[in-house]
Amino acid sequence: MPKIPSRVLREQEAQNPTGLQPFIFHGAELRWGGSSEEAIGQCVFCGKEDKFYVNVQTTKWQCFSCGETGNALIFLRKFWEECDRGTSDYSTLMEDRGLLSLDTCVRWGCVKSILTGEWLLPAYDAKQRLHQLYRWVPIPTSKGEWRRRLLPTPGVHTEGHAHGMFGSFPLDLSRTKLLVCEGPWDGMILWEALQGCEEKEEQPQVLATPGCNVFSEPWCSLFAGKDVSLLFDNDHPKKNPRTGKLLQAPAYAGARRTARILDRENDDSRPKSIRWLKWSDGKGTYSPELPDGYDVRDYFSQGAMAGERLELVRELLEKIVAAPTEWFIDNVRKERVGESRVEMEPCTSWDELVLCWQKALEWTPNLERTLAVILAAIISTDTVGQQLWVRVMGPPATGKTTLCEAIGVARRWVYAKDTFTGLMSGYQTDKEGSENLSMVQRLNGKTLVINDADTVLNLPNREQIMSQLRAFYSRNIRSQYGNKMSKDWEGISTTVVLCGTSEIRKLDAAELGARYIDVVVMGKIEPDFERQVNRAVFQRAMRNVKVVVNGKPETKHDALELKAMRKTGGYVDYLRNNADLLLSEVEVTDEQGEFIIACGEFAAVMRARPSGKQSEIVERELSARIVEQFTRLAACLVAVTGKRRADDYVLEMIRRTAIDTSSGRILDVTRGLYDCGRKGAHVRQVGVWLGEGDEKAHALLSFLRKIEVVEYFVTKLHTGLKSNLKWRLTDRVRNLYEEVMQRAEDTEQSEE
Repeated sequence: MPKIPSRVLREQEAQNPTGLQPFIFHGAELRWGGSSEEAIGQCVFCGKEDKFYVNVQTTKWQCFSCGETGNALIFLRKFWEECDRGTSDYSTLMEDRGLLSLDTCVRWGCVKSILTGEWLLPAYDAKQRLHQLYRWVPIPTSKGEWRRRLLPTPGVHTEGHAHGMFGSFPLDLSRTKLLVCEGPWDGMILWEALQGCEEKEEQPQVLATPGCNVFSEPWCSLFAGKDVSLLFDNDHPKKNPRTGKLLQAPAYAGARRTARILDRENDDSRPKSIRWLKWSDGKGTYSPELPDGYDVRDYFSQGAMAGERLELVRELLEKIVAAPTEWFIDNVRKERVGESRVEMEPCTSWDELVLCWQKALEWTPNLERTLAVILAAIISTDTVGQQLWVRVMGPPATGKTTLCEAIGVARRWVYAKDTFTGLMSGYQTDKEGSENLSMVQRLNGKTLVINDADTVLNLPNREQIMSQLRAFYSRNIRSQYGNKMSKDWEGISTTVVLCGTSEIRKLDAAELGARYIDVVVMGKIEPDFERQVNRAVFQRAMRNVKVVVNGKPETKHDALELKAMRKTGGYVDYLRNNADLLLSEVEVTDEQGEFIIACGEFAAVMRARPSGKQSEIVERELSARIVEQFTRLAACLVAVTGKRRADDYVLEMIRRTAIDTSSGRILDVTRGLYDCGRKGAHVRQVGVWLGEGDEKAHALLSFLRKIEVVEYFVTKLHTGLKSNLKWRLTDRVRNLYEEVMQRAEDTEQSEE
């Protein structure tokens, strides 16, 4: 096997853009000029020269000879299949890794690269699909020696999602026992030894992480309801070279961290039990008699024959003990009196979900749109591009809280909080070591729902919180604590839903670049509708007053409301589990795209605000970000509503959301000036619309003129002696208003 120095690997990655790295990493020969959008080379699958094209930005590739196409992840899956067909001799790998059975290599997916001759190992995601492909290559150590390491394919996934789980996939999900090893070679040799066990009781399944410090929350669903045992290495504690302080052993710290992730209190994916391999026979966390780094593969090297290893299995499993309760500190598992949770109920249909809510509440088109937009944000969480963050606004008792509670039923995908005081909480330190307790580490791949965002307005650290959120929006956040501890997170994908009254519009001032799209549950309260709602409330209250709360969900919620909440949780689970498939089928035409662009440009202009900090430079945000957000929203709404193509139903939701996002004084002025037409209006008239004096109205109009929303003109009075100054919309803004706002008003009139 050729030795590839790590220096050469780093140079290869540095010289090529991210979009080419997955292909170069596995030996594909591509030519790229440095300025073109695509690289070209020999097809990996059919061998044709100059037929294989790769987009350097998106990793999209296509062969114009054999017709194969896809992205980087599809390339890994097809490449592994091609290598699998060409691999028949596993003898060198078996000898090197101490394996006795050819079936072990086959079942764990080991293949030899058709391009480099190196051994490759596949790793999988929680849906049991190939997620990553590792190269088994020699790497030089600091001592000048060569040691082989598993290197993941770069450029395929964002930071935090780069790794996968090793194992004999697909798993038998009916089995309840799972053994988790540190590294695939430990897992393979343990799996092999277990195959000789008699089937008197259930045989455990074996998985392996890439290392003791690598465990991703999305994997937790594989462990739900299982008896999980962590079989990590016998690492010895080492001294900090600077302070001399004895540090926690890496494997012990990794086992503790993994156990805490698996046992998250607000997660439906908790295992039935968590145990760990304790190498020490005494009270210590490691065995000093065994070498540092001693692992499961070293343990089984004592037995050269299958029968000997079978006996070693029994001895090894006897060393597994219950995980210490101090591992869990802030999420100790315990039964509480009266504690109960609303469980999800399967749901795969938008129409079915809406029907449940129509029976449960006085359902309105705005509530339906609110639910759809929230679900669109949730399904978009792991997609590339500007994130969809949503503000849900409306008066108290209009259904916001109920929808938030319903979304929060899907605890695997949603992190729900009633209030919010910041993303970073600092470190907890105890005798076992330090651990960052910040909320941010629990949010990757989830949607953060804040039910009462109004409370943030009154917090003394409000500006600090909003600064954290702005950094978090870009998927990177860095912290420095008073105890000299620090932590950087990169590649965090989290969507955010803030719920509250219209007061939360004050959050995230437009001059700093607004990150949210807005949805208004209810604006003006109509008396007739209010009476209609109150009649339904009266009937529900009369039913509920006769039921005594006993802690069960059935006595906390109305029966129809409870069913809708359960269905909502089930639908969130369905959307997240099938996001890639649902979104891949979405179609939005160029003509529909023009309308979406108009909505984005309109919202960007309408939510501009004069700076409260300076008046030297007047500017508004470029509409590109909100156009991308609305485009993503449209695509996600198509998937959420069970469609494949955007239609009037989806576009109407985009239009209404654009109007909600645009709401404010500038929209009021624009509406008034539009109604006045080309003849325009006086400053005093604008002041009447705003409920303010001439001076403030003139200041706002001056700002709007500088950002090209309005223009002024002068007409002569009949006497011919004085000028008459008036204001009107620019042609561009008038056209945008007609395309977005006027259509919505026409729709409202036709509905009436």
